[in-house]
Amino acid sequence: MAARKIKSRRKRGELHKCYKCPPEHMGWKRSQIRWRRTLPYCFEHALEFDEKNKPWPVCPKCESNDFGPLEWNGSIEKAVAVCDSCGFNDLATKHFDAPAIWVTLSPIDSSYKAPVS
Repeated sequence: MAARKIKSRRKRGELHKCYKCPPEHMGWKRSQIRWRRTLPYCFEHALEFDEKNKPWPVCPKCESNDFGPLEWNGSIEKAVAVCDSCGFNDLATKHFDAPAIWVTLSPIDSSYKAPVS
C-alpha cells in the first residue's frame, strides 16, 4: 500500500494572498483573511463581495440619510419609500430589492407568498 501524502504545516507568520488583490501585493496575515466560497478575501474585498453589508440608499432628491421609511400598500409593487427630510416619495422597488421590502414591511399573518429571487 502506498504511503499517504502528509499535509505540510502552516508556518508562523506566513502571508496569504487575497483572491482579488493584485499579484504584486505581499499578502495578508491569516487573521486578516476571510473565506468566501472557499476563496480568500482581504477585509477590503470581502466587503465588496459580501451582500449583507449593502449601504442603505440615500434620498435621490436631497441626499439625506433619512430616506427609507417604507409604507406597505398591500404588495411589494405598491410599497412606497418616503424621505423624512424633504417629503420625497417613490416606489420602493426602485430603491430596494424585493426581499428587503418583504422582510421589512409584510404583515405577519399575510397570505401573500414571499418573493423568490
